[in-house]
Amino acid sequence: MKKQTMMLSFLLGVVLLSACSEEKKVNEASDIIHQAPDSGFRVEKFEELVASSDLVVIGTVDNVHPASKRNINLDKSETAIPFNAIYTDSNIKVEKIILGDINQDIQNMFTLKQAGGLYDGKEYPTYAPIVEEGKTYLFFLVTYDKWDAPGEPYTLVGGEEIIAPVEDGIVKFNPSLPLTKPLATKQIIDNNNKFSGHGISLNIDDVIAEIIRVDNHLPNPVINKDNYLPDPIDDVDLNSQK
Repeated sequence: MKKQTMMLSFLLGVVLLSACSEEKKVNEASDIIHQAPDSGFRVEKFEELVASSDLVVIGTVDNVHPASKRNINLDKSETAIPFNAIYTDSNIKVEKIILGDINQDIQNMFTLKQAGGLYDGKEYPTYAPIVEEGKTYLFFLVTYDKWDAPGEPYTLVGGEEIIAPVEDGIVKFNPSLPLTKPLATKQIIDNNNKFSGHGISLNIDDVIAEIIRVDNHLPNPVINKDNYLPDPIDDVDLNSQK
């Protein structure tokens, strides 16, 4: 009996030590700030951009918040090790929904998070320019409903190649984004340098029509939950389809 009591005490001690060790790991991890992970996903063609987006909207930046520390581990249990990184959140007022649904709480508004920004006197790296307050953009977004985290702020698909400001009915894309042939033929020739800074200028109505056409012909992307990246989509020749 004495041996059994000693054994139970020993096992209880091991459990307590293990619990303390796990708690220590969680507490230590809470103080660490990691560089926000770069998905590494870069959009190589317009069709891929559309197929990889859960939500496509035109929206105006209502407010850009100061950068803050965010635990981006979707496991929020007490024993989960936090993964803290610096993000800048912005509130976006929706002007037009082109594809998808907004599932965040505030009607006609959503929160966008972008990696990096100025936090506690230190500048953390960004992978795309932080959106500017008061400006309107065409947003290609990833939502987190599929990972059972509908309250998580949305993120942009890809990097700086998909930052697309909208002004006076014109959307301006980064020149690194290859267009479909129908869009390529509709570029606005900018002789007066009015739309300089992004390289590709298009009428927003033409872009919306092409987004819908592409979405109607491409399969939905398969999401790999292990690395948060869309699997490669099949190469579909949309230009041969009407």
